[in-house]
Amino acid sequence: AAPGEITALLGASGCGKSTLLKLINGLDADFHGVIETPHRDRPIGMVFQEPRLLPWLNVRDNVAFGVEVPQAKALADRALDEVGLSHARERFPKALSGGMAQRVAIARALVREPAVLLMDEPFSALDVVTRKKLHGLTRTITHEHRTVTLFVTHDPDEALDLAQRVIVLAPTREGGPASVALSF
Repeated sequence: AAPGEITALLGASGCGKSTLLKLINGLDADFHGVIETPHRDRPIGMVFQEPRLLPWLNVRDNVAFGVEVPQAKALADRALDEVGLSHARERFPKALSGGMAQRVAIARALVREPAVLLMDEPFSALDVVTRKKLHGLTRTITHEHRTVTLFVTHDPDEALDLAQRVIVLAPTREGGPASVALSF
């Protein structure tokens, strides 16, 4: 995949889509092989199915969490503006709708200026209207930040609507782990 391009990973439950994202992001090191990502000097951003916000932190602090630079809050404000949530920076997660919480999760991934943005079914729990809006936001972010975006979904229509490229994953016939070769 090229910078500014979205690739969808499509497949049935249990075929290894989420595991592949965890391997790419270094959250799971139990594999054999090599994973190379572009611009290794830049971090990898990850958006999970659930927003995974810290309930005791407000929106701005959730986005800035773990960013170890003096301007972390200013970077968080810029990311929140980009996802349309600058008005909610002082709210706490319990006061957010599902779509707003997921946009906070996207801002948290963006604040680090990732070369690769991994999205693990981030819109599966959202209504159709909110999902379509977040598809547009994902396209805009991917294009403007020139990220390589890998988007996991079970939904073929979502994959075709959102991505320039679709990779279909399936488990091996023996029931063992899938063998995958991706270049991005």
